[in-house]
Amino acid sequence: MPLPTRYQRQTLFRGHELTRLMSMVVLLLLLWSLINQARQPSMWNWIAEPDNRSAETRAADLESSRDVESSPTAGSQEKIEPGPTDKEPAEWEAIKKEFAAVGDKTALGAEEMPAYWRLMKWSRSQSYADLRRRAEREVPFTKLFDDPDRFRGKLIGFKLHVRQVVDWEVSEDSNFGSGVERVYELRGATEQSLSFPYIVVVSELPAKMPRGMNVFEDVMFVGYFLKTMLYTDGLGTQRASPLLIGRLQWRQSPALKTRQQAGQDFWWMTVFGGAVLLAIVVASWRLGPKRRRAAVDPVQAETEEDAIRRFAEQSSADESSRSAES
Repeated sequence: MPLPTRYQRQTLFRGHELTRLMSMVVLLLLLWSLINQARQPSMWNWIAEPDNRSAETRAADLESSRDVESSPTAGSQEKIEPGPTDKEPAEWEAIKKEFAAVGDKTALGAEEMPAYWRLMKWSRSQSYADLRRRAEREVPFTKLFDDPDRFRGKLIGFKLHVRQVVDWEVSEDSNFGSGVERVYELRGATEQSLSFPYIVVVSELPAKMPRGMNVFEDVMFVGYFLKTMLYTDGLGTQRASPLLIGRLQWRQSPALKTRQQAGQDFWWMTVFGGAVLLAIVVASWRLGPKRRRAAVDPVQAETEEDAIRRFAEQSSADESSRSAES
């Protein structure tokens, strides 16, 4: 079998380099697609729910959140601690004195903690369903600012679009005998409050509910209004939000769960495809030099000078043969 000529070797080399270049272009396009897709909120549905949902999806999620109250598993994890509640006149007389130390549009102070923990005890001594039956529904956001004394200690229920969930450890000497070791603070808005957030505190969360500074979940909350609490937002601006203490129920909506599964499936398919392509490119790079070395091996391949010399010798032999014949 004749060995490849220099032109053939150059053609093979250029074809291999073109293949490498095309593989690199495809790999870069895939990487760009992954980065661009990762910027979309829908790619992270297991962390965040997109805000630009269709009307049908919003309706499905809203209906699911309504069903949470009647869900047979919604309240199965509740821990009811026996204790006094706001139904007892003596408790109301005691908390009225504690409310005298509560101030609105201020940070939560040590003097307000007796009222804080009494409301916590009340909520832990009753189930979510019991609290919900006696709660006022969707009290206007502005009323809590305009007339806080009227609603202080009252039960209020609403659907909350949670965006942050943080937890705090509680020492035994600062929980006023409530037995609470950790509290969970949730921040989010309602349909009625728009972008103005509520701050709600609970002593327990559903086991699988996401936590962190970027949460996109809906819960049904019911709790006691304590005050409008001053806090500093992420931009360093001081704002005030209603602070309530109570219980919540959460269940991931079927529509959101479907979107999450679709996003995860697409993500893993893309990652697998990229890994296969990367393996092909790496294999091409590793095998390419070996092929080029084999094509230009000085032992096996004929150099251009040898070919010219052989051609000249063959020409001289042919010339001599023709001269002898003539």
